[in-house]
Amino acid sequence: MSLTEQEKLGLTLFHKRKELSLLQGDVAAMVGVEKPTISAYECGVVKNIALRTRVKLAQALDLSLEEILYDSEKDCLKLRRLKEDGNRGKTGACKRNH
Repeated sequence: MSLTEQEKLGLTLFHKRKELSLLQGDVAAMVGVEKPTISAYECGVVKNIALRTRVKLAQALDLSLEEILYDSEKDCLKLRRLKEDGNRGKTGACKRNH
């Protein structure tokens, strides 16, 4: 059986926290959540961690943006980059829709 996106992210958070010799309470304080919340994230039981919170987790644990994105978000990011690369090739500049 394969892991869910939440479980994959949880394992990433757990292993990186251990690598940095941090306690769940340390990470919770850095992110601005309670210790049981960090435990729930690491266990993969939270269905959707807000992107803002994941960015704070990434900063606290020195993780890249790609490491804290869900697979579906990674796909969107790849598509956006492909579109931007295509626009650069045509015009020499990145076009953004506002």
